[in-house]
This record gives sequence, C-alpha cells and structure tokens, in this order.
Amino acid sequence: MSDDLRLPRGLTVHTKTTQFDGGVDMTQCRASVSGGDRWGFHQCTRKGTVDERGMLWCRQHAPSTVAAKNAAQAAKEKAEREKRNARYERDHTRTAVADTALRYFRQQATHDELEAAVNAYAAALDAVAAAQKG
Repeated sequence: MSDDLRLPRGLTVHTKTTQFDGGVDMTQCRASVSGGDRWGFHQCTRKGTVDERGMLWCRQHAPSTVAAKNAAQAAKEKAEREKRNARYERDHTRTAVADTALRYFRQQATHDELEAAVNAYAAALDAVAAAQKG
C-alpha cells in the first residue's frame, strides 16, 4: 500500500461483519470505533458526510481531520520535549559551573575553565528562554 493511501495513526476502517452485526452500512462513517466496553469495536453511527479515499466519513473521523489532529499533537509534544531538554541542559551546565568554581577556589582549575563554564551556563539560560517563548 502506498503512503498516500495509508490511514493516519489511530484510524481504522470498519469492515468486519459477524453474525451479530448488521453488516457495513455504506451511508455511515466507515471508522471503526470502540463501544466503551470491553467487547470490541463497531462502525461509527454518524452519517458519512465527507468523501475521502473512496469512502464516507463523519467530520471527526475523516482521514484529513485525523491527520491534522495527529500533526498538531506531534508539534505540541516536540515543543514540550525541546523545553524539557533546554531545562535539562541548563541544570547540567549550572552544576558544571558550581563544580568548576569549587575546583578554581581549590586552585585545581584555571580562570579560563571557570569562564568557559559560566559562558556555557549563560548560553543554556538563553536556550531555555528561547524555548519558553516559542
């Protein structure tokens, strides 16, 4: 199956028919949804109003809507991950500054090493500020 015909993550087509199922209603949304109980899935009960990929879908389950929702969620998670990583880097460099300062006062580190650690910490602070703005 080519990539343009794949359904977005979290969306499946209802195709099953059992002796207890009335079959697939082609005028209804073709999404397979959970019934909220532990017995499985059934066809969405909404009327199919959006024609995509040769099937009718309701507005909620249309592949384009689901793909857009998935993309928005992925962007949100990426932004949160970048903020978390920036905070981690800030905390890591803050510890490095403290360690270098202790070594400097014990005359085990040079002034240049302390200055480099402080500059790295300042850069990490800028990265956190930029991540919080964006």
